[in-house]
Amino acid sequence: MPNHTLQILRLLRFASLMLLLGSVASASAQTVKEGMKKDPGFRIYPVIFGVTATSNSKPSVVRLVEVGTPRNERTKSGHPPKIDLPDAWIKAAKKKILAEPPKPKMKDGKPVEIFTYFFYVPEHPNLVVTDLDKPLDKQP
Repeated sequence: MPNHTLQILRLLRFASLMLLLGSVASASAQTVKEGMKKDPGFRIYPVIFGVTATSNSKPSVVRLVEVGTPRNERTKSGHPPKIDLPDAWIKAAKKKILAEPPKPKMKDGKPVEIFTYFFYVPEHPNLVVTDLDKPLDKQP
């Protein structure tokens, strides 16, 4: 084989490798929102928590309120499918809430429950998604 043919083959192999690495890097760099739009199989569930802050000295009370449904994922009965959240995920979400608890709100002298939400991605059960405009590997 002539020397230039060998160089061309090496260059093609190098270019193929760079294209492969570039596609893997761009796939992991896409935001959660982009993943939702591009991949019809991508599932993400909004999870709503109720938070009651009674005073600045006591920790807030956090409870799981509801797991929402992605678009077009209703059952025939019209109800959302049952999603079992891992206990570790719920604990991590509550930890995020308690790390920056809301200010206590009172109405008629009684604490008021406020609501917050995160997102659960079954393919990444240990990840609490807080920002849809960031990639999964860059979530705070």
